[in-house]
Amino acid sequence: MKRKKLLPLLLSAAMVVTMFPTGSLTVQAAGTSSSKMKVSDKVKADVDKTKFTHKEWTGTDYQDVNGKEVTGEDVFGINREDASTVLIPYQNADAAKKAVWNYNARTESSYFQLLTGEENDWDLTVVQNQEEAEKFMGKDGFMTEKFQPEKQDGWKTVQLPQSWTTQGFDKSIYTNTQMPWQTGEEGTPCPEAPTKYNPVGLYRKTFQVNQAMRDSGRRIYLDFQGVESAYYVYVNGKEVGYSEDTFSPHRFDITDYLKDGENLLAVKVHKFCDGTWFEDQDMIYDGGIFRDVYLTSAPLVQISDYVVQTDLDSEYKDATLNLSVDVRNLSNEAQKGWTIDVAAFDEAGKNILGETGISVDEVVSNKTKTFNLSQKVENPKLWSAENPNLYALVLTLRDGNGKEVETVSTQLGFREVEFTSTKVDSNYKVLTKKWDPIRINGQNLLLKGANRHDTDPFYGKAVPQATMEEDVKLMKQNNLNAIRTSHYSNDEYLYWLCNTYGLYMMGETNMECHAIQSDSERAGLFYELGMDRTETAFKRLRNNPSIVMWSIGNEMAYTQNPNDAKGLYRDMIWYFKDNDATRPVHSEGQTDAMGVDMGSNMYPGVDTVQSRVGEGKIPYVMCEYVHGMGNSVGNLKEYWDAVRSADNMLGGFV
Repeated sequence: MKRKKLLPLLLSAAMVVTMFPTGSLTVQAAGTSSSKMKVSDKVKADVDKTKFTHKEWTGTDYQDVNGKEVTGEDVFGINREDASTVLIPYQNADAAKKAVWNYNARTESSYFQLLTGEENDWDLTVVQNQEEAEKFMGKDGFMTEKFQPEKQDGWKTVQLPQSWTTQGFDKSIYTNTQMPWQTGEEGTPCPEAPTKYNPVGLYRKTFQVNQAMRDSGRRIYLDFQGVESAYYVYVNGKEVGYSEDTFSPHRFDITDYLKDGENLLAVKVHKFCDGTWFEDQDMIYDGGIFRDVYLTSAPLVQISDYVVQTDLDSEYKDATLNLSVDVRNLSNEAQKGWTIDVAAFDEAGKNILGETGISVDEVVSNKTKTFNLSQKVENPKLWSAENPNLYALVLTLRDGNGKEVETVSTQLGFREVEFTSTKVDSNYKVLTKKWDPIRINGQNLLLKGANRHDTDPFYGKAVPQATMEEDVKLMKQNNLNAIRTSHYSNDEYLYWLCNTYGLYMMGETNMECHAIQSDSERAGLFYELGMDRTETAFKRLRNNPSIVMWSIGNEMAYTQNPNDAKGLYRDMIWYFKDNDATRPVHSEGQTDAMGVDMGSNMYPGVDTVQSRVGEGKIPYVMCEYVHGMGNSVGNLKEYWDAVRSADNMLGGFV
């Protein structure tokens, strides 16, 4: 029998609101207009303020620009926008729908401007370390209009995204369990980053902002999808912000830094930083901007985040769409009487929700408020790896006069993952004695998966779209049905492909510290960093139907002590569990402890796999197995005989 779950709407500040009944929109009293809104003074940036010390990447304690003593490894972002789902506004619902069915139709949005790609030139030079980069800093440094790149200083014209090691700079480095520090710096103490060999890339890009993006006082955001590994951002010579976390996107509000006509974007990138201690992922280290950089434009009152969940009835026929929308007001006055139209279109253009919407009663100046909807949906086509049926979810924010202010969209898949959520006591000792098998849409979930790294022989970490699509096609053609994103968040396009083609995904956080995994004290230095990366990955990825489980990372510590690393592994597990009751949580290093919803091993023997078989036992997955070296792969049948012998067995990832 199906056990129904309480579906949290995930945002603690959620407000109870009235939704419009299906079939007709509620007539409301006239609310405020969007036509004469002005930005709040509190939103405006202090453009001339010094914002960084250039010690942020070092892992050393220092005094920040405000005179405050800070712990170096706790600084991983300055002036970044809060983490959220992917937010690309569109000029109308038709454009928003099109981008759901065609990923690259996003470029047709009036409020999206790509700064990378074949038509966008950047200037780049790479030097060995921060000391050598100093010659390009200062009053007339590389971030200013006066600076002229010279060939004798190594400057080249390049196109992005692409790792700089494939553009004639620096060298690629492969390590497995040790840190990638080079000769003479092997003893660099944790949490510090090396200083002698730590290449610094200096990027320059001129651009003009499309006029539509600047009309009506809209805010302009600069979005970096992936940069290895720490970077400083300048616009027109002014300091904007700083970020770490190689594999997650971060964005900055650059509205007040822009001018009419040509603008200059400059980025200083460090190959290594203190955060690299938790990016020790058995991979090739390159450096640079390896995913897209783009601009988006949003109105002063905007959809700043939203959460989508679907729940099926006991017969797996009808569904409930649960939607939670954050509306942020950056104007100088309260806005009220607004609405959000909610539509879900099939590929033929039929809206299966009818006329459905959410009332936005009031959002005061400089605040964000959350509005909810729970809508019954009759007999939608369900999403699974075998039948990846999708709809285009389109949200349209309207002002008090009914004028369209903003439209966003996403891929919507109706599906439900059922599992027994592991319970623990106050000491995080497991209380659950019996687990049900993990199911999707009422069917047992069986993962025939692969671990996948982002790496390309020609572009480094910048994997071309055609290559990603070929990866997915090959997997489908060879009966694979799942990907573990080892061991970090991937490019946005890969999630779009998996939603579209039908591949289950284990959404993994960018966390691995192989070199210090036996040192709880040193790992605990990165507690704040780990929780920030967890939140970023979760909020960015949670609306993808292909993601059916979360993973806190890889090879951080083999421990069942909830207090190790200042409780980092425990709290990462429970961040996911507390914020998402619709997906199980995986952490191989904790085995069955601390509340994980499945057991796990990497490279177990067949005997170990067989020992996990049994009705009522915790579900079990091989997160890595059959490592292919020489003649080492030879007993797949025996593994799968064990997997297929009981419903609690989930399969594995090669």
